[in-house]
Parts: sequence; structure tokens; C-alpha cells
Amino acid sequence: MLTITLLLSQERYLKSYPNFAINLKGGVFYYKKYSNSYRLYGDCQSYEVCKNQYPEQTLKSILSARNYEWDKKNYNYLIKENPKKYAILNNANNKNDNYFLLLMKVSFTINGNEYSIIKYHVNENNNKKPGCSILKKENEKWFIIKPSKSLSKAYLMFYYLSVNALDAIFRNKKIGIEAFDEQVKDIYSTGVLDFSKAINSTSSLQMSDKELKLILDPLIK
Repeated sequence: MLTITLLLSQERYLKSYPNFAINLKGGVFYYKKYSNSYRLYGDCQSYEVCKNQYPEQTLKSILSARNYEWDKKNYNYLIKENPKKYAILNNANNKNDNYFLLLMKVSFTINGNEYSIIKYHVNENNNKKPGCSILKKENEKWFIIKPSKSLSKAYLMFYYLSVNALDAIFRNKKIGIEAFDEQVKDIYSTGVLDFSKAINSTSSLQMSDKELKLILDPLIK
């Protein structure tokens, strides 16, 4: 296991329990926590400029898409046309009012396919809400996918939990909430991360409303 601290982020390779419900290559996760100011803006002029060669570029492309033909290229499934979204983007006086604040990412390989899960906060004209995307690499480009099976549980965990709670899970730390700390301890009972236990955790059932609020994303309403 290797821990690297960079100027822009904290990165870590994590060995996962081999009996995870999906066929995880080498049982390894790559975990990254972004800096507090890592923002993506919709400032690409075309899909070709965004390139989508990295997961972050695909999110930027979604923010930048000014029409349906561009927007749908960011997904590996058919999306509905959203004229209201394109009108807002095309008529926005200050495009800096709309951005994604990236928070953290895990990357892994399943059956030879590369995946990333990115947690972020969405800012739309000063209205903020939580966000999460699961992306898959296909033919050297990254696409948003619809999560299924175990990936859908991972999606929900990233969407609903706070950065502090997720960081505790991936870095094996205590946060001072007994039920949650005991769950993290159990997740690492084999000496490595058991991601199956993480995504199937029931520790919230043992928490007070006050404690539950502390582990949930602050933008969850």
C-alpha cells in the first residue's frame, strides 16, 4: 500500500478484500481526494476540445455541452434531450456561476474495464446540490454509465455520505461517532478494505439523528 501526498490532492492505493461482489482486478482501488478548490467549469468550446480522455474531462464536457448532439456523446446510454439546460448555458451571462466542485474519486478495473466514481458538488447559479457519477473507459474515452448491481450501492454511498465519512472509510480513520467507527473497524477486520461491507453498512441504524447528520453530505436535504 502506498500513500502519496501531492499539492493538489491526496492519493492512495488500497488493497481490497478479494471476495468483493465484483471481479476487481488485483483487489486494488486507487483513491484520490481533491483539493478544496478543484472546480470544473463549462468552458470547453466543443466535444472535441474536451476530449474526454480522463473522467474529469467528461464531467467538464457535460457542463459545457450547448446542445443535445454534444451532450449525448458523454454517456454510454441514451439520455433525454434537455432544451432548458442548453438554453441556460447558451444565455448565461457569467458561466463561472455554474461549476462542479470535485471532492473525491476512486478508480478500479473490473473484467478488464476501467471505472471511476467521482463525488462532487454542483453549483447552478448559487444553488448547490450533491452530485456523483460513475464513469467507464471505452475506446480511450470516458463515459457516464448507469450503475447496476454492486456499483449502484457504491454510487449511493458516494452520493449520500460526507467527504469526512468517506475519507474515514478509505483511510481507516475514526471520526468520533461510535457506531460509524465500529463499522470502519469491521470493514478492515481482515487487515485490508472490505468494500462489500462498506457498501452494505447498516451502522446508520444505530445512530441518533444528530450523528447521522454528521456523516451525511451537508447538501443532502
